[in-house]
Amino acid sequence: MKKSILTLVLLLTGLVIQAQQKTATPVIVKKLPLGKSIIVHTNYSVDFLEVTEDSRCPTGTECIWAGQVKVLLMICKDGEEMEKKEVILKDLSTENPFQLTLAPSIKVNIYQLKPHPTIENKNNLDYYLQIAETKN
Repeated sequence: MKKSILTLVLLLTGLVIQAQQKTATPVIVKKLPLGKSIIVHTNYSVDFLEVTEDSRCPTGTECIWAGQVKVLLMICKDGEEMEKKEVILKDLSTENPFQLTLAPSIKVNIYQLKPHPTIENKNNLDYYLQIAETKN
């Protein structure tokens, strides 16, 4: 009898703990090519206008400094330009994206600028941003 009660208590404890664990909502990352725009939250858009600087260390080389990227973005609301913003992107990762605020409750995360330069191909890259709308 004691074993049955103990087993039941352990089983219920396990179920309660499992029910309390939250499953992370997956992030849907979109590809935003250079010269294109993406619609965010129905009435906002982000236009990827230009890569103004790409000083990242090319893959296959050793550098003293990892470098950085500067991109020019245009933020529009209802088709009207709100502002152009030059953004510095460095040390980006899934855990550490650049957060761009469009409005107090509307934000997008920029995860990467791809492709990364290589020794063979440092210029004229087909750039694109990995970007996702955040949910607030």
